[in-house]
Amino acid sequence: MSVVNASSWSFAPEGRGSGVKMADFGNAGKITIRRNAAAAQIDLGAKESLHYKLTALGDKPQFAFSCKHRAAILSSDTFGPPVMVYEWDLGKKPGDFDATDDVYVVAMWFARITKYTLRVEHRNQAGSVIEVLKDIDYESQDPNDSYDDSLRVFTA
Repeated sequence: MSVVNASSWSFAPEGRGSGVKMADFGNAGKITIRRNAAAAQIDLGAKESLHYKLTALGDKPQFAFSCKHRAAILSSDTFGPPVMVYEWDLGKKPGDFDATDDVYVVAMWFARITKYTLRVEHRNQAGSVIEVLKDIDYESQDPNDSYDDSLRVFTA
């Protein structure tokens, strides 16, 4: 049996450390994270909710919002003609949360957009912010790029 001293290893994916800038996602994607929670606990008894705000820079945003139990809860087409700021709430209406443990995803495509900013807030019944869960910029000049951002939500 041989033992390998892992502390002597160095690993850099192709391009990393060699002066070549690799994309954070896709072919040309760059991510700037100010806040990125992986999960949130929502108290349904206290009527807490999530507020999503997606800001897009470019011509025609293309995005979808879904969970692991539903294919598409809403999309950019849900809102009518294209705008640059999309906002929606989750947890304000009965049935918004369909499971006590779920994963919600915002899928963004960069075909005609160069930048999205996603902000997700955990709010109390009055609409005041309890905590900012996500505040992230996603940028790409490559129209073939896309990115899926997820948030695991536990409800009680």
